[in-house]
Parts: sequence; structure tokens; C-alpha cells
Amino acid sequence: YERSAVAALMSQQPDIILLPGDFYQGPAEQFEAMLPVYRDLLADLHAPGGVYAVLGNIDKRETLDRLFEGTSVRLLLDESLQIRVRDRVVTLCGISCDRYLPPVSLRALRDCESLSGEGDIRLLLSHSPDSALALPPASRIDLVVAGHTHGGQVVLPLLGPPVTFSRVPRAVGAGGLHTLDGHPVYVSRGVGREGNQAPRIRFLC
Repeated sequence: YERSAVAALMSQQPDIILLPGDFYQGPAEQFEAMLPVYRDLLADLHAPGGVYAVLGNIDKRETLDRLFEGTSVRLLLDESLQIRVRDRVVTLCGISCDRYLPPVSLRALRDCESLSGEGDIRLLLSHSPDSALALPPASRIDLVVAGHTHGGQVVLPLLGPPVTFSRVPRAVGAGGLHTLDGHPVYVSRGVGREGNQAPRIRFLC
């Protein structure tokens, strides 16, 4: 299933790939056995503008360093960088957060906002969509890309996901492209399933 998802992604010939966290949620004792398989899967991800990731709330830095070793994935730790993609300059800020931004993430976001220049595209890669709530009204961020909610994993007809563990409106937490307080936000529903306290199921998501 995971390999088919990666193949579907790569068939679109993406200019840049953004991975908004929550990578490994299996038992710690199985990590070593899964490591070569996981690296092999991630090694298939490549794009002209690069492949970038941020920490999810279940991720540990040392775990991701090992997962990404030998792949094209670069982990962004509350930092910004500029990438040239075809004829455009993309400014990418990557922050790690849950429902509230820690001071280091807020500082990285403000630094990205204050960078000079007007012709670049500015993207915020954040684990949680709640980071969009911290953007000022006249933000220079053109798009927030987030994950965290997994789309709720379970979606009920007419209601949507009962739980998203986010402060954004339920429709936003359910995934896809939305506008929140005037800011475009794309929330990925992800490929896997929550593995901590939630049931390992997906329904209509």
C-alpha cells in the first residue's frame, strides 16, 4: 500500500515534495527490523526542488536521522531556505509544532515573514495546521502545508471527522485545501494510521 502511494506521487513528477511529520509509530522493538525497508521506500522520493520533512509530534530527531540516512529527504528544524524550482524562487520554512507553536518555531516563522524580496513563493511546512492560526493578517506565507490530523482517520457522513486534535475548524482538519482567516492551508490526510492511542483504522478517509 505504501509503495503504491509513493508510485502514485512520483507519477505526478512533483517539483518539490513536502512531508509534514508522523513517520514511524510502530513498536520500538520493531524499528531496527523495519529500518532498511523504510529507507528503501523513502529512497524512491526525489524531486528537482528537493524533498523536505518536519518532525511530527510522535517523531524523535534521532529516529528520523536514521530513517532519512542515504535518502534525499532533508529534515527542517525550525529553519528557512530558498530553492530555485524551474524559473521561480521558493522560500520554504519548516517548523515542528503540535497545537501551539514553541518560541523557537515562532521565531523561525517570523524570520521567514521578514525576509526581503517580493517575487518568491513562500511555503510553510508545519506538522500541525494550527500554525496557520499564528499568521498575521498580511502574511507573506502563500501556502501552509500540514499534516497531524490524518484527516481524522474516521469520517462520518454529513458530520466529518469526530476528532482531529486540532484547533482549526473541523472542515480544515479533515484535510484538503482550505482558506483559514484568509490564508491558504493544505492539510494532508496522510498515508498511514495513528498508532498511539487511536484505533489503527481508517473509514471514508
